[in-house]
Amino acid sequence: MSTGLRRKLLVINRVAIVASMFQLIPQREKMKDCMNLLEESCSVEKLESILSAHPGQPLLPPLGSAVWHNSRYDDFFEPLIALAKQEVGQALPELTDELYSEFHRSGNRSRFETAYFERRRRIARAAIAYLRLDEDSAARGRIGRSLVEKLEALGRDESWAVPAHVESLSGKDPLQIDLFGGETAALVAELLVLFDPLIPHSLNEALRQRIETQFFDNYLERHQDFWWTQTSNNWNSVCHQGVLGAALLLLDDAAKLAEILNVSCRYLKTFIAGFTDDGGCTEGPIYWGYGFGWFSKLNAQLEARSEGHLSLFEGSSKIRKIARFGSLMTLPGNCLVNFADCPSNGILRPSVLCYLGERLQEPVCMDHGKRNYKKLLQSEIELDRERSDFFCFSGLLLHDPGTVGSDQTSGVLEDVYLKDLNVTIAHSHGAGGDQWHFAAKAGHNDEAHNHNDCGSYILNVGETPMIQEIGSPEYVKDYFDLEKRYAFLAARTKGHSLAVINGQEQAGGGEFKSEVLDQSAGGDELRLTMDLTQAYPVQARCRRYRRTFCFNKAAPFLEVTEDFELESVDSLESAVITSCAVQIADGRVLLSHQDISVTLVPLEGTCIGGFEQLTYAKHSGVEASVYRIRFCPVHLDAKSRIAYRIIPTAFKPIGSAIQSDA
Repeated sequence: MSTGLRRKLLVINRVAIVASMFQLIPQREKMKDCMNLLEESCSVEKLESILSAHPGQPLLPPLGSAVWHNSRYDDFFEPLIALAKQEVGQALPELTDELYSEFHRSGNRSRFETAYFERRRRIARAAIAYLRLDEDSAARGRIGRSLVEKLEALGRDESWAVPAHVESLSGKDPLQIDLFGGETAALVAELLVLFDPLIPHSLNEALRQRIETQFFDNYLERHQDFWWTQTSNNWNSVCHQGVLGAALLLLDDAAKLAEILNVSCRYLKTFIAGFTDDGGCTEGPIYWGYGFGWFSKLNAQLEARSEGHLSLFEGSSKIRKIARFGSLMTLPGNCLVNFADCPSNGILRPSVLCYLGERLQEPVCMDHGKRNYKKLLQSEIELDRERSDFFCFSGLLLHDPGTVGSDQTSGVLEDVYLKDLNVTIAHSHGAGGDQWHFAAKAGHNDEAHNHNDCGSYILNVGETPMIQEIGSPEYVKDYFDLEKRYAFLAARTKGHSLAVINGQEQAGGGEFKSEVLDQSAGGDELRLTMDLTQAYPVQARCRRYRRTFCFNKAAPFLEVTEDFELESVDSLESAVITSCAVQIADGRVLLSHQDISVTLVPLEGTCIGGFEQLTYAKHSGVEASVYRIRFCPVHLDAKSRIAYRIIPTAFKPIGSAIQSDA
């Protein structure tokens, strides 16, 4: 019998066994007596009793399980396995003292983190390759030894936290629990459990002791000292998944596990409270996928470890709303509604979406997850992305839905108004042509990963962003200094489609805010009016600034009207941000990208003030640029109006963008 045939028979024979013995999602009938620890009080003693009485289901399927050998992924993982074979015997990239200290010397974090994440990617490649290769493969044995060597090297790291998250000038602090230190603890815990037969006893004990000391004991003794326990952003959930997730995997001591669980749930309530009541996340869909994704993994682990008696999800209407957020904020062509530090393009993790879809019986999440599975399996595996780690690849296998859907969203997309988040999303539905997608935000200027962007908006035509948000720039030290953050184009008002009033941009802080005065949708038209007056500092001398969007979904067209009442006026302009080619002709602005174009038409009393090209560093550190198109009142008065309409282009582009006048 050939190796390939033997492998196929092995998979078929094991499917039924694995389906019965391994479930991260307990059967619905087992959840009847489930307690949601974020909504019900439970003493440490009761937690210990529950954990002691229920030894739990396996949190990971064993080596050789059919889950790891899913043949649908043979082509997808082939380049990963080939690279893992090449890396046998190769040392991991070294984390030198110079690299550790570089962030505090220069503010640059990319050189250290490039090596740091590459080490984890190589561990992931070795682990996935071992899981995928046939048991009698000679290469599997070599890769197994390589995996052990890489774990030994990881264990020798002086600090698992990244220097940007450490106060010490050396960049090292073994007792600092940060995002990536927490991820590392959870990673090592999973590898210790899954690859226990391969790992020497001495290494196993050393790594377990390190996690117990630096994460379990450290957390119990100092949890109030870690700033992230008090915050509502993604740090809270990711770091807690690192600590509690590792504890659920490694701790046999039910009393200690109950204590960690009790303290963690106290703080995880703050994480969930950070989402608006309508499920919104001010950090945007990518950070939603990160923070809520790790929270979801933690829930799956807790429900499995307690055999469905303890949960972070069960019966929560807010959790259900949060679960839908990522899908609602996703547009065709992998485009995202990307206010604040969120990229404009990305594929949300299909494993997270499918877990949410199945666990919560949410078709929106499941359908989205299946589409994203298909997109990934039809594309080449990305081996060099920061998140091409073991959690990413193992999650694909663990939550594979079995069947995948169409690449395209069927029918008319759902319009969304998240009143508590202050975000509106609407889609055109006219016959013929590309569908238009409009989104705008209000809010305040002290949001997580904040930009000074009250009133900003985006417009996509088909799969092309025409008027856009820059999203997250390169993360350097100064960007997280509030006195310097708003000098960065991505975060300052000038980098958004907003007004500059008497030379003043919006200011940072919760007191600088906007208000939705009216949001009405009926028939073919959406109208949205905001008051942006309080978003600007007193130096703007602004008595009133109202912005109204009128989106005709049938034509389609978008009209933007801005009314100003100023104490006095020296200068006034509004702007549109785009990376499309820009042409100005006949008193109009043409934006074009490949075969997609729109025309911006100034309305009565408004003129085009020219445009300028502005550069910035993308999140990857690569230099990029956008165009900032200016609109001004024809007559500069204390009471002024700026208005323009965006319509489908009736004429073809005539070449590249004209030169900037700035």
